[in-house]
Amino acid sequence: MPAAVLPRIALAFALALSSPLAIAAGEAKRPITAQDLWAVKRVGAPALSPDGARAVVSVQEWSIEKNKPSASLWLVEVASGKVRRLTTGESSDGAAQWSHDGSR
Repeated sequence: MPAAVLPRIALAFALALSSPLAIAAGEAKRPITAQDLWAVKRVGAPALSPDGARAVVSVQEWSIEKNKPSASLWLVEVASGKVRRLTTGESSDGAAQWSHDGSR
């Protein structure tokens, strides 16, 4: 089951993160800039819960003003695709792991 779930997680996050790009694409056409590329959020490898119902992914974004990246952790409900932010991203959160019973 985990192998079949990973594409759904990737698709849910790809759709959520590409929305700002789609909105921008509807505006006046212009060449892509370096700032556009730095604005794209990067999704890390999912950590699937033991029961396969949830996954935690890290989402990294780059601050041009601060000249540094930050990453936050997000919880994805696999069946519904609902996402919920777990950390603020004020630091670089990543490498999520589940407890053996899946409670945390």
